[in-house]
Amino acid sequence: MRGSQHEKQIREFTIDTQGLHIGSPFKNINNIILGIPTSSGPTERDQLGEMF
Repeated sequence: MRGSQHEKQIREFTIDTQGLHIGSPFKNINNIILGIPTSSGPTERDQLGEMF
């Protein structure tokens, strides 16, 4: 995919007897690729969404 437009979000996936299942993208998590995921807390948009 080098040089092409593609989704850059990191998603959870599972593989079972029925095939591959792609989950929702991780939100507010840093350093997941390094193996030391840390939460950056909710975004301002998420906080406003919870209010209304």
